[in-house]
Amino acid sequence: MAANASQVPDDLIAMPAAAAARFAGVSQRQLRYWDETRLLSPGIKRQFSERNTVRLYTFSELLELRVIASLERLRMPLRRIRKVVQFLRREGHAAPLRDFALP
Repeated sequence: MAANASQVPDDLIAMPAAAAARFAGVSQRQLRYWDETRLLSPGIKRQFSERNTVRLYTFSELLELRVIASLERLRMPLRRIRKVVQFLRREGHAAPLRDFALP
């Protein structure tokens, strides 16, 4: 018997990079850049060959993507977003983009 969506734990929900980009309203290139610069990396990353890497974003990371995309749409520079995230991580917040909600 299959579980319905409300019974599936959040950490088991994951979305491929292309779908995650559409969900957040950003490009796949932006997602790769955010991963390369360690702003936000996918929770599941598997490299099957030199040119084939699967990136899956968990439910929590999808929320973080939406926060970053929203801040960018509010014209906050990515440099400032990164500085705020780094500061909050140093202050002990492991996942600052999930810990705080936008007004």
